[in-house]
Amino acid sequence: MATQEEPASNEGRIHGDVASAVDAANAAMHVDRCIDAYAQRCRRRIPAFVDAHISLEQAWSTQKQTFWPDLLVGPVNSVWAIPYWTIRKACTSLDALGVPVAGSVLRSVKPGLTSGYQIATEATLARELLEWNLDDPSTGLPSGLVKELEQNPEIRRLRLNDRPASLHPIRKVIDEFSSGRVLVADLAGAALTLAVSWLAFRSTSMGLYDIANRFARQDAKSRAASHFVFGRRAGNVFFSVFRPQASTFEIGLILVLLAVAVAGGAMLCVVGSEHVLKVLGLHQRRLATLVDKIERELVVLLNRHVKTALRPADAHSPASAPSGNDEHLRG
Repeated sequence: MATQEEPASNEGRIHGDVASAVDAANAAMHVDRCIDAYAQRCRRRIPAFVDAHISLEQAWSTQKQTFWPDLLVGPVNSVWAIPYWTIRKACTSLDALGVPVAGSVLRSVKPGLTSGYQIATEATLARELLEWNLDDPSTGLPSGLVKELEQNPEIRRLRLNDRPASLHPIRKVIDEFSSGRVLVADLAGAALTLAVSWLAFRSTSMGLYDIANRFARQDAKSRAASHFVFGRRAGNVFFSVFRPQASTFEIGLILVLLAVAVAGGAMLCVVGSEHVLKVLGLHQRRLATLVDKIERELVVLLNRHVKTALRPADAHSPASAPSGNDEHLRG
């Protein structure tokens, strides 16, 4: 009797596996088709998006809304840059050696504060080009893609948008796109620091703190020479040998003023670079590359969703559970 039931059990299991494979293949095909339609819409929208949102006027209109807070973000990020890259290098090395904590630390440590300008431009990019409201926690996927998925009954029954999943890879793609502006700001800040160092002291190896310290010492020397008992000229000679020390408060004040000035100049360079990239046609290329990367990440994410949605039925089906006859045969 057991030998007659066993073939039937195996046959049911085989049919169940085939049916699950067919369902998964059909669902994956429909998902890929929806993602392709969504990505094509985004690509067609790129020229109009560049014309409407990439210009000197638009960039300055966005920047002036958060100008003063962003002046503080720039110097803080400059100070944090060296420790961040040191931590990143150490965590990358430890992760290559197999230390499990290094990867999580690397993902949790941020390269710096996000400026208001970057937040505003990312929100505009997501809303106007990618059909995605990044501030809406109830929408795990781009709303334009969700509409495509809901129009297909084969996908709608899987409720892919209801399944929680990490969108970190997709957000990382958007952050990498925005990091181009951060790179422009960093390069502009370094160039402005170099220009101040060269114009003031004919040196190309001074940082902001060194420049502030030199300015403060010159001011201290000038004040001391003006009160020298034998006159300013003799005081300049005397205090060139016996140099007076500048106060910490004065060095800090000059450092803050220099940092704010450099940050303001870097912000203006970022605003100007938007127009330059548009004229050179680089903005459309970068946006097309962004859509391509997001499309690949969505394919991986949603196909993983499909497998997860179909797996519970397979894992808990009676055909997958070992029967008593199987246990008897193994015994």
